[in-house]
Amino acid sequence: MNNYQAAATVAAEADSDFAGLNAQNFNAADILGWAAAETGYIGPAGSSDSALRGGNNDYFDLKAGPLWINQVACPSGYNTYWACFGSFQGAAEAALFSPTQYGSYQGLSGISAGYVLGQQLGSGASLSTAFQVMSKAVGFAQNQKYGSDVNRAINSVTSLVNCLQQSHAIP
Repeated sequence: MNNYQAAATVAAEADSDFAGLNAQNFNAADILGWAAAETGYIGPAGSSDSALRGGNNDYFDLKAGPLWINQVACPSGYNTYWACFGSFQGAAEAALFSPTQYGSYQGLSGISAGYVLGQQLGSGASLSTAFQVMSKAVGFAQNQKYGSDVNRAINSVTSLVNCLQQSHAIP
């Protein structure tokens, strides 16, 4: 749970961003589960490489490019296909709040994953549905089970967080 506090901070930022959409209660487990699902994802080319394995602190497999907030220069020898970040929190904020050049949502381009998630959750969609719609809208993954994969990871992380909260008094 090394990144729990960072995930809680990003979740609070998302709740603030989603305010007025009736989509509050996006929580640390949602951020950690999303990261877990992403770092386990193998790209369409079948590469076993991932941004996290490259040491880039890119827990969301974001391709390098000028779009991501908080992106830092990759140190020499790192896999420059993937974006580099200084921390888990920086990568999570980039994945959630950066506008993307990929895809569109309800006729809008240049939207962020957080925008789509907020709209979906605010309209009553399940987490699974919200993540599936988001993945298609912003080009996160071309996986027909993306939403259920992320939801499954979130459920696993939620169980771990609940256990840690009961056993070790984490917030």
